[in-house]
Amino acid sequence: MLGKARALEVMLSFAPYSAELAERYGWINRALPSDKIGEFVEQLAYRIAYIPAETIALIKKSIIAAEELPLKEALLEEDYLFSISASLPESKKRMEDYLKLGYQTRESELKIAEDLKQMDEFLREKD
Repeated sequence: MLGKARALEVMLSFAPYSAELAERYGWINRALPSDKIGEFVEQLAYRIAYIPAETIALIKKSIIAAEELPLKEALLEEDYLFSISASLPESKKRMEDYLKLGYQTRESELKIAEDLKQMDEFLREKD
């Protein structure tokens, strides 16, 4: 994860590391100012909670395959797992909701982060 030179630096220096450096080194996923953590965690938790457990399990299997298998096999496994996920009734229903909101356009692809936020709001209202 770190590489030999950086691992030696970390282990021999006994230095404290900032959140920003820890993020850069891959020790943590994200370094945020303290006043932004709550909002970030709330949004992330909501998005994860919205994903069906079966889909999360398939995503985890795909990540494990990417780590453990040769590239060609990992890509085939990812494709296979995605096809299972896409065929789930809940996935089909969510895609219908996505299309109803008009997200199948080129413009939507260019502003996907904004659209995902709008989709989150739509889903919260729906629940």
